Amino acid sequence: MRVVLEGSASAGLQTDMQLTIRRYERHDQRAVLGLHRDGLEHMGADAGPGPWDVDLDDVERSYLNAGGDFIVGLISEVVVAMGALRRVTDTTADLKRLRVKRELQGKGVGERIARVLIERASELTGDYPTYSQMMRG
Repeated sequence: MRVVLEGSASAGLQTDMQLTIRRYERHDQRAVLGLHRDGLEHMGADAGPGPWDVDLDDVERSYLNAGGDFIVGLISEVVVAMGALRRVTDTTADLKRLRVKRELQGKGVGERIARVLIERASELTGDYPTYSQMMRG
């Protein structure tokens, strides 16, 4: 899976920026952990590493090989956003670990990650409406 979205002034991104969204790869782990820690620290919620972060120690086992998904957003090959789906039942998936680099918050990056995850959730959980179908009414 690879989604490439051009920047737009209306979304707050510089028009020359390109956000690439793709499935997590093992070499993303350090960047993902950094983005996660930074997000928690910024919110004053960082309790340090612990069992509550075990899913990020092995993203493949926790998400990709467990019927879910984990995606990253990149600008110029740098991880700037992330999000995951954890499969709960055959018809339910939870959106997890949505993080966006501080300087890109409020610019539509998180919304783009969430939209891709919602589309993916509809594929994983059966014939429920996709985000695009819901927005069309």
